Amino acid sequence: MQQRDEPPLTRAERLLDANRLYEAEATLAEIDSSTLSARDRHRLRVLRAELSLAAQQPLSALRDLPAPRATPDRELAARTEAVRAETLLAIGDVAGAVSALVTRGELLDDPATHATNADRIWELLANQPLDAGAQSRFSGADRVTRGWFELALIARGAVPGERVELLERWRSRFPNHPASAGRAMNFRARRVGEDWIKTESGGDIAVLLPEQGRFAAIGGSVRDGLVTAWQERPEPRPKLRFYDSGEAPEDVLRAVDRALDDGATLILGPLRKTHVNALARYGAPPVPILTFNQMDPELLPPRNIIQYGLAPEDEARAAVRRATAEGSGRMLALLMQAEWTDRILGSLERAVDELGGQLLEVQFLAEGGDLSAPVKAMLNVDASEARHRAVTRALGLRPEFDASARADAQSIFFIARQREAQQIAPRFAYFRAGDLPVYTTALAWEGVTPVPEEIRGLRICDMPWMMQNPDARWMPLREALAEDAERRFERFPRLFALGHDALLMALQFQQGWAPGEAFPGATGYLQLTREGHVRRELGCATLQAEGAIPLPPITSQESAPLEMREGLPRSIDDDSGDERWRDDFRSRDD
Repeated sequence: MQQRDEPPLTRAERLLDANRLYEAEATLAEIDSSTLSARDRHRLRVLRAELSLAAQQPLSALRDLPAPRATPDRELAARTEAVRAETLLAIGDVAGAVSALVTRGELLDDPATHATNADRIWELLANQPLDAGAQSRFSGADRVTRGWFELALIARGAVPGERVELLERWRSRFPNHPASAGRAMNFRARRVGEDWIKTESGGDIAVLLPEQGRFAAIGGSVRDGLVTAWQERPEPRPKLRFYDSGEAPEDVLRAVDRALDDGATLILGPLRKTHVNALARYGAPPVPILTFNQMDPELLPPRNIIQYGLAPEDEARAAVRRATAEGSGRMLALLMQAEWTDRILGSLERAVDELGGQLLEVQFLAEGGDLSAPVKAMLNVDASEARHRAVTRALGLRPEFDASARADAQSIFFIARQREAQQIAPRFAYFRAGDLPVYTTALAWEGVTPVPEEIRGLRICDMPWMMQNPDARWMPLREALAEDAERRFERFPRLFALGHDALLMALQFQQGWAPGEAFPGATGYLQLTREGHVRRELGCATLQAEGAIPLPPITSQESAPLEMREGLPRSIDDDSGDERWRDDFRSRDD
């Protein structure tokens, strides 16, 4: 209800607080800024920025905001920086958002509010991806902002097992830093409790993998990756004990019991979905179990079970993030018909909705069906051909005709196995959509080079292990492994990387891994969620003859989006033939 003689600026603030955006906009539009004091003109600009931000127009909000410290009113200046931080965060400029919050902290006089501001900085750094572009922008920031960033890298576990030494170096480089007395330093304590997952440092690690039958080769790739990562670690190293997870669900429960009887302080595995589901019947284990697959969503995972997997949903979210950041958020989708299709579609729809894009149309590929028909339908080529036929009938002659694709789409996302992808990708150019960026998942490329010519040019969103990047931390290891006469890592390279990261996560558990903390792994940037899942953040690359070449980092000028919200990766059932299971794995469902 409008208050009698309520000043327009106060009324606009009240309407904004109530999320009555249209009324707030109308109220602000009636205000003549020439009649306002300097303070109220500043306040008016901040309100306009808040309105633009609420309307999901962050670039307009940035234009409306006054410069930092443009008013002597410390409270109003602090409010300005809070709005600036959320606006910069909305376009993906994490460094700019942290810098704005640092400036806000310098303007706050109340200790409790100052502590809340510091917590917000830490929360932001813990939950936003810190890619190469973000690191470059932090390097040019002020001393306090750089200190926050470097502390976040330590907390995320950039070098597992060396945090204490790194923290002491940080203290010497950034004495009296605001983070020294806040919640940000809690990660050093590594206390065991509801919010921490910790196991005994140096204790035995049990590994449950199939050692016989049709899944033995797949389990062997995971084992090879895990042992490789173990060999990279300096002494003293934890002892690894391997157990056959067997065939029946009861077999894996017996393997868990044997591992516990042998004194395991952490269990890695099992790999098969039916075995992971069986753990729901086991109850809460006395030690953490990191699974290599996901339970069915209707099952309630017991406490102390952490689910990790290579789900295609992770790759779909990465594709939407990249496309939206580049201004190509109006997408078309072409999906294989499979048991996991609904999950992929749901992931796409959530990501597009959260990032402000639009899913214009979805078509499906039936296994063994016509590949051209769904492509033409998705691109509206069949509608163009229908118009041509109508004109031909009306005129009684055949005018020159060149079928055209729809003009409203900005990008394409499709998911198919490599053999189908090699047939589908050329059809996009044939049907006049060759100028659109086309995104796909790891399912479309088996990792063999040279990359087949038909899929070159596709944008694949995949794990760092598969990227051809001479500056990447994984290249020296890959080059060293290439000299192995057996070249075991090449058969199932993504499973090899999964095993490698499992060992890194085991080390994190031995230090104490808190929800929200993350570190770079071979399968992605790995973050533990409070729901007991390991979430992967991925990058995208262009497929070229020599492999997957990473796309350049996104800058804030390209309107990079926010990090996506929680999505729980799940897996498809694995109770099918060996060849089918391999195809399903390549789709990151296992």
